[in-house]
Parts: sequence; structure tokens; C-alpha cells
Amino acid sequence: MKLRYFIIMFLLWFAGPHSVWAQELIAPATLLQQDQGRSYGIMVGDMIHHRFLVEVKAPFSVIQSSLPQPGELTYWLELRDVSVSTKESDDTTLYLIDLKYQTFYAPLDVRSLNIPAITLDFSAGEKRAQLRLPDWDFTMSPIKEITPSGVGNENDVAAFMKAAIAPRNHALGELKQRAVVLTLSAAVTVILLLWINGLLPKLGQSPFTYAAKQIRRHKRGGLKSNDDYLACLQAVHQAINRRARTTVFASQLDDFLIQFPQFGGLHHELSHFFQQSRAAFFLDMQPGESLIQDCLNLCRQMAAADKVSAVK
Repeated sequence: MKLRYFIIMFLLWFAGPHSVWAQELIAPATLLQQDQGRSYGIMVGDMIHHRFLVEVKAPFSVIQSSLPQPGELTYWLELRDVSVSTKESDDTTLYLIDLKYQTFYAPLDVRSLNIPAITLDFSAGEKRAQLRLPDWDFTMSPIKEITPSGVGNENDVAAFMKAAIAPRNHALGELKQRAVVLTLSAAVTVILLLWINGLLPKLGQSPFTYAAKQIRRHKRGGLKSNDDYLACLQAVHQAINRRARTTVFASQLDDFLIQFPQFGGLHHELSHFFQQSRAAFFLDMQPGESLIQDCLNLCRQMAAADKVSAVK
């Protein structure tokens, strides 16, 4: 009887603590993954990224005040940024915690340093739980060595510096040829465009020949408005002025013919032209197609007289 009572008491004693211990094994928060990057070769000013994936069972949730806050942790370590994103399901919540550190320690030789662990608190009503994000050991390297290797006992600034890179000579002959070809091509293209548009001056060309080209260009355009007719008259006036090197009015026609006797046989045509011009510009008379043909004929005759004079 006493033995049976002892066995029952033993089982009750064992079952009580064992059940509590089993419940503690089922933690509400679990660290599923962690990525803390390489732990070597870090230098002053480098950024250190840590990422943790934490699974929290419902109804527990993280206490926001337990999350680390950006700021200076030590004189050589600063937590620059904290980012927390969540993904919820029916019975769990996933927390992705990104931490960005920056180190300002400038070691003189390779040093081992440590970023301390972080304890997160979780709550579900009156219940509380904790999860420890592990600390992290890493090594920092100096920017330059104190005693350069392989230089004996010398200790001057030049020992820390590599030799200057010698300048390289590049052959520019092919580039020069390409530049010359491109320049000549561009010059020929510009000259052709000027020639096609009648903007290229020609030696010995009569100004009346150029005026005839302008009139024909207006004629091909269709002479859609009164301004087109006036432009044809203006082209002839400009040709006469360029030949005289001054502005010639109707009252000065006789003086113009005395100065340029090669046009003496065109006195009647020139007088008729000045009358047509005066009627079109000052009397608001509507020019017709005959005016354009008269201007073309006058330009051809005066250009021919210019050539005869040049031959003489």
C-alpha cells in the first residue's frame, strides 16, 4: 500500500514539472533565418547589413518599444537604419527585420569587434515572451599598414606608395585621318546645300541671273498671295541696286543707263517695270501672271547685256 502511494506521488510530481517544461519548449517566437554578411575585411566607414526572419505564433506580436532604435550605439558603431516588414497568416506572423550599421573604428592592425545581441519582447494580453537575436563577431582591417612589408628598415612616406604609372603613348595617325575625312565630307555637304539653295555666290554671275532664279522659285511655289508677286518685283529691284551699288528710283533711271550703257537698249522695258512696280506697291493694283513673265524677260535681257559688256 505504501509502495503504491509512493509510486502515485512520484508520477504526479514528475508529470507536473514535465508538462510545464514541455510547454516552454514550444516558444511563441522563433528565429528562422539570419544573414549578417561577411565577418572579415571590414574597414572604417563600411556599412554592415543584418537581416533576421522571425516567426511569431498567434496571438503574440512584437512590442514596438523593444525594437532597436537608430542612433549611436558606441563611440565607433552607429545603427543607421531599422526596417521591419510583416507578413501575416492565420496562426503566425513573419517579421523581416533589416538593420543597417556603420562602423567608424579606424584600427591600426586587424581587430576583432562585436555587435551586441538584441532582445525582442512579445506580448499576448498578459503573457510575455522574449527572443534573442545573436551577437556578431567580426574583424576590421586597417586602411594602410604601419610598417610596409618588404622594404627593410626604411620608414618614409614613399614606402607606402606604389610607383607612378608611366604614361602610355597612343598612335593618333588613324584618328587624324578619320578627322580629316569627316571634316572634308562636312565641308562638301555644306557647299552642296548652299549651291542647291542658290546661296553660294558665283564669280562673274550677273545679279539679274540670281533675280531670275528667285522669280522662278516663287513661280514654282504657285504665287498663292499678293506678297509673292511683290517679292518677284522686289527681286528685280535688288538686282538693279546691286548692279548700281546704290538704290535706284524711277527718277534716277536715266542716270543709271548713262552709268551702265550696256542697258541702254532696255530703256523702254525698264521704264515699264518701274511703272508696274509703282502701281503694285503704291496704287494697290493686283499684279497678274503677265507681270511675272515681264520680270523674267527683263532679267534675262539685262543678264545677257551684262555678259556682252563683260566680254567687251
